[in-house]
Amino acid sequence: MIRSLFDTPGSVSSLRAYWTSDGFLPDPAALAHEMLGESDRAAIIRAASLLDDALKNRITQCLKITATEKQKEDIFAYPGPMGSFSDRTSLAYAFGFIDKDTAKQLNDLRELRNACAHSTKPITFGVTEVLNVLNRIFYRRGTVKLDTTSNKTIKRDFVFEFMFIHNTLIFGSREAGIKSVQDALAEALAELSPSPDKPT
Repeated sequence: MIRSLFDTPGSVSSLRAYWTSDGFLPDPAALAHEMLGESDRAAIIRAASLLDDALKNRITQCLKITATEKQKEDIFAYPGPMGSFSDRTSLAYAFGFIDKDTAKQLNDLRELRNACAHSTKPITFGVTEVLNVLNRIFYRRGTVKLDTTSNKTIKRDFVFEFMFIHNTLIFGSREAGIKSVQDALAEALAELSPSPDKPT
């Protein structure tokens, strides 16, 4: 009787299949706009979640087998060898699927995510302890030079650095990840700029 209370209904199974399915590549401009509109805590949690998904995708692409959905579920299930974000990062680095700087950035972002998800204390980009960890994620290890002028500039830089890391995982190298984000930003800027042939 008690066990039947916790059976997974079809609607929950469908929801789970929807949000865990592979192959979704968010539009960079739309994602950046969405994350900039969220609280600092929500932006960090969202970034870490998307990076964890991209890391799973990267590992799956490097497998020597074409894994079924069930096999992928088993590979990444807790408490298996790749059952946590930390385990996936360590193994991806050990097998050369990601470079050392990306692995360190992912670990720092995981710690930020944990603080956001498990602490009842205020978590913003203005908190000294958060800012200290952010400084480890940005240039020289990362791509973006962190501008600490205001919470708004920190958040903007966080979103850009997240996009570089995300696309590094998706495209398999830092160079390809950086180029893909630069191309997307150039395209977005071109759409915003008035054409010299059109009246403004």
